[in-house]
Amino acid sequence: MSKKTIKCLAWFVVGQISQIVLALVANVSYMNRPILFCAAAGFLVTVAICAGAKLAAPEKKEPAGYLEFAREK
Repeated sequence: MSKKTIKCLAWFVVGQISQIVLALVANVSYMNRPILFCAAAGFLVTVAICAGAKLAAPEKKEPAGYLEFAREK
């Protein structure tokens, strides 16, 4: 398997574990609408992960041309 496949499979497993944990929290808390709680919490987790990935991603630099390379020397 490729690294990308393993990475996607790992994220799928992490997502399933988080869903189970949220369902258990809703069940233990005796909520009236556990499905809505799980949906809202899942949405917030997704937003937090996307925001963290956006903030942690390095800025893309365009490759330097020959003139910039020549000026450094």
